[in-house]
Amino acid sequence: MSEDGMMEIERRIKSAEDIAAVKAEMVHIHKMMDMHYRHMNTMLDSQNAIIASQSRQISTLVDTLNQINLTLSEAKGGWKTFMMIGGIGAAIGTGLMSIMQYLKGLRFPS
Repeated sequence: MSEDGMMEIERRIKSAEDIAAVKAEMVHIHKMMDMHYRHMNTMLDSQNAIIASQSRQISTLVDTLNQINLTLSEAKGGWKTFMMIGGIGAAIGTGLMSIMQYLKGLRFPS
């Protein structure tokens, strides 16, 4: 076999070795990507579960706030009525005490 033929065979062997090395590296990269993909999917599933739980909690809080708002809107006129009744009661009590103090001062000493 000629020297040119030997060099051609060596070049092809070198190319085949390079291709095999690249193929091995690609297989390794694919394995690493698969591991990373599985890890990311696990993290995303966990985060989705947390988000779903928080969404349910927020929904419950919104319902509670709506009930509180409804209760407060129904009680708007009630507290004003109680304040008016209290004010009238205080005015009557003050008036009675003033009259009693006035009548007590009118007594003559014996």
